[in-house]
Amino acid sequence: AAALMSFLLRAAAAAGVGYLSWAAWHALARARREPGKRPFLVALDGLLAPFMFFRVGWFKHDYVQVDSILALARRSIGDKGSEGDGDTYIKRYKVALAAEAQLGARHSPAGLIYANFTLMMRFRSKMAMRGYIQRHPSILQVPVSRPVFVVGFPRTGTTLLSRLLQQHTSLRAHYTWEQFEPVPWTEDEDATAQKTDHARRHAAVVPRMNMALRNVFPEKLQAIHEIGPDEPEECTLPMAMSLPWDTPVIPNMVAQGPAYKAHGARDAYEEYKTFLQLLSWQVNDRDGTGRRWLLKSPFHISFIEDLVEVFPDATLVWTHRDPAECVVSTCSLFHEMRTVFYDDDSIDRAALGRCAQDFCASELAHMQRMLKEKNIRHLNVHYKDLVADPKATAKEVWNFAGLSGDEENEALLDEWLEENARRRKTMKKGSKTLHAYTAQDYGLTAGGIREATAEYIAEQGVQLNDKL
Repeated sequence: AAALMSFLLRAAAAAGVGYLSWAAWHALARARREPGKRPFLVALDGLLAPFMFFRVGWFKHDYVQVDSILALARRSIGDKGSEGDGDTYIKRYKVALAAEAQLGARHSPAGLIYANFTLMMRFRSKMAMRGYIQRHPSILQVPVSRPVFVVGFPRTGTTLLSRLLQQHTSLRAHYTWEQFEPVPWTEDEDATAQKTDHARRHAAVVPRMNMALRNVFPEKLQAIHEIGPDEPEECTLPMAMSLPWDTPVIPNMVAQGPAYKAHGARDAYEEYKTFLQLLSWQVNDRDGTGRRWLLKSPFHISFIEDLVEVFPDATLVWTHRDPAECVVSTCSLFHEMRTVFYDDDSIDRAALGRCAQDFCASELAHMQRMLKEKNIRHLNVHYKDLVADPKATAKEVWNFAGLSGDEENEALLDEWLEENARRRKTMKKGSKTLHAYTAQDYGLTAGGIREATAEYIAEQGVQLNDKL
């Protein structure tokens, strides 16, 4: 017995040394191949690599397992959650995940775990919100009056414009931390109890989010699109409870084709309205007399007809930029997003470029067609004008939305512009460029992109970058 125990201990020690050696070798190789990857992800990749090699547990399949994630979300939420009617959102996510093959990428060990986890949390949020609404139906009576939506193809200035506009004291956005933890922890409907709960959730969520941002998201991704728990964030994540817009799958939308829009999105915008009602209710804006919502996402252009049906009194602002710039910039953004979940050397940049160009042409054409058919009132904002005179552009939008640009709001706008200039100067320390990319990186040319979007460029009078 003693000899057997000794043998087993030596075998276990040898296996442990072998495992750690394998993990260390994998981590070092990953660090050399992808120097921009966060050390935490590199180490985690190393530790998980043997499990992926032997197809153990979550690594049995090299893809996100939607049905398993849904079952896990159901178990974690228990009887406090509700899925509502139908399974359309699951069908949408399966379409998005099926599009991965067209973009040619291989999950990294840590990326696969993280992709499964983030989708599980999104499904869980959906169930938790629906369950809370069932227990507190008065939330559905909260008005969502005259929201302002900033829309446009990705990388056309929607983030800059929305953050400028948010300086107005009559507008509010939802913050990143609220998107991750939107459901109150208390069942008490009293306004004071809700306010206390709101602060308690903020205090709990922000440190976790900061840790994830430091350890998971690449520095380059932050330079392209700044993310922070207390930063205003776009509609993308809350709408990911119904549409395949969550971080692991959102780049796939460019490759989904007609299947992406097969189910429409009316139900998704209805649920997003419920999300806004819940946020307003918990901060005691229950009669619709508080600040108006300022909302933005580049991807609204795909379903603009559904947006205006659910929000008929919305103010719509459409941003424009030379497609030869914004398509390539979008490729760069989506590529960096995919490096969180996939091995960088497996990402097919040329396929990403082709799909992004086709997606841009189809969705801009769709936006133009819907604006005409539905006679949708909107304001056009051109990127060059926005960058050249951001203050004047913000005031123009405020005026279009029926908001005054008085001295107080102008002063807040000036303060934000000064702080933003200081922050960007700090980010540019030394000779670092905030965001560098070329069309050739993705198998594209400026001429080819402009040819594919020629009708849009002509009809909207888009100002082209003559340096390309």
